[in-house]
Amino acid sequence: SVSSICLVLTICCLTVAIRAIKRSRGQLLKKVHLHLCVCLVSSEVVLMLGLEATDDNIVCKMIAALLHYFFLATFMWSFIEAFKPYLMLSKVFTSFNKMKYFMMVGYGFPLVFVS
Repeated sequence: SVSSICLVLTICCLTVAIRAIKRSRGQLLKKVHLHLCVCLVSSEVVLMLGLEATDDNIVCKMIAALLHYFFLATFMWSFIEAFKPYLMLSKVFTSFNKMKYFMMVGYGFPLVFVS
């Protein structure tokens, strides 16, 4: 639970930082990190709430599917966070909005895989 509290504080700080930064590159990096923290705190909350839900078979399967989804989303956002510096170094002069593609990969791929 200490980790979840610290992640919520990190999310609050990143939200304030995103609003304060006007540059698109710095803001995009913060948004990617924000989504990573949201997936981490979501998986931790589902894990803490689902530890006692093993009596009912349907609830147990739902908790397992949610955990699978949020952990896969965490891995995908970690991949995106590692891939973003490569894009910054190799594609210096591109200025299209990559966030919608990052959202599709970060949340869409785990959804397709879990469903």
